[in-house]
Amino acid sequence: MTRKKVLENVPPARRLIQMLEPDDSNSHSFETELQTYLQLIAFIYDRLHSNYCPSEITKNLNEISLETEIPEAIEAIASVKGLRWEDVPDYLIDRSHPSLLFIGKEALRYYLPAFLSAIVRNAVHEMLFSQSMLQSDVQDSLFLTLFPSTTKTSCMVFWTGLTGEQFALYSHIFEMLDNVGFFDNPTKRKMRIVFGQA
Repeated sequence: MTRKKVLENVPPARRLIQMLEPDDSNSHSFETELQTYLQLIAFIYDRLHSNYCPSEITKNLNEISLETEIPEAIEAIASVKGLRWEDVPDYLIDRSHPSLLFIGKEALRYYLPAFLSAIVRNAVHEMLFSQSMLQSDVQDSLFLTLFPSTTKTSCMVFWTGLTGEQFALYSHIFEMLDNVGFFDNPTKRKMRIVFGQA
């Protein structure tokens, strides 16, 4: 997916900055925050696409779909089969996130960049238009799944399946998210346990 497609629904930062009054005291923080969000989206797409191989994902999703009888879960699994994470639309994450978060750790590791880019794009949308594209619990549900407790053993269950390079990339992404205030204090503490910042 090209960067142009990633950002096609986000007006250019320069034009948005020019919309502000020159004497607006918030212009610097607005510009800085917007640039951070756009850098995050670009980083996710530029750096994570080459670190994932979807070859086993469809197989795992097929196995999961045979093991569950929950209609919502079956529908959510069916909705992402055959899709690269880059091609999962935000509306699908919004509509199906409770079930998609329980599709199995390996599959969730593969689709995690789709969740992260969706919540960052949502932050940009909220910043620009004062309205959310996602349900309010999408971000909270994701972070509760990724950081389930305050004990290191429980926190690390999801993350131990990543390669060292993937783990380092996510550490950087979550540090950037932390810098723009994505986490409440309990989530921040758990995130720092995982990434060795406690």
